[in-house]
Amino acid sequence: MPRSINKIKVYFYIFSLIVLSSILNVNISDNLKKIFLVEILEVNNHSNDLKEIMYNQIEFTLNQNILNLDQSFINQKLNNLKIFETIEVKKKYPNKLVIFAKKTDFIAIGFKEGKKYYVGNNSNLIPKDLLHTKKNLPIIFGDFKVNDFLILKNILTKLDYNLTNINKFYYHKNNRWDIYFNNGILLMLPNKNLEDTLNKYRAFKNNNKISKNSIIDLRVKNRIVIKNE
Repeated sequence: MPRSINKIKVYFYIFSLIVLSSILNVNISDNLKKIFLVEILEVNNHSNDLKEIMYNQIEFTLNQNILNLDQSFINQKLNNLKIFETIEVKKKYPNKLVIFAKKTDFIAIGFKEGKKYYVGNNSNLIPKDLLHTKKNLPIIFGDFKVNDFLILKNILTKLDYNLTNINKFYYHKNNRWDIYFNNGILLMLPNKNLEDTLNKYRAFKNNNKISKNSIIDLRVKNRIVIKNE
């Protein structure tokens, strides 16, 4: 339905221009080209910094013929920023582009090849100097894969672990995680059966007092080893 409405609008503008050009005896072709040149870029997003980044990415569309612009190409240009969960590009005839975008949630800070990145909930690593956040995020150390971290994060969320109580994660080469909590507790996880292991530890923690600065070793199945520093 929206495409039909857009076509009707285009035909209306063309028809109106033909009528006006005939009355004024001016060149129809030149006026058609001018009326459909993009003059307005509208970005619907709450952050001024992000609006500027988006605007810079799509500024090339200005003074381009809106009829010839490929919306999927514009979408791809914005996706290259790796910041967004969803993007929608709309043409508002005769000369306006409107961008609707939802920024991904930054869930951690990670390091790759010496560079610092935000870890996005959209499975992307986002250069930290591209955009700034006031959120207090945990840091991930080790050569991790974003999807592996998202699996762990989703399990923790599902089991009602408070992620704000975690200050860092460490990913080991044997594909397992250590979790460092703000109270000094270190949780050493196995490289498989994460959900079952964390669920059992949660039940144990709810029924037992665990001292601060304890090391909880869960690497052996069905065993909880506690060391106090």
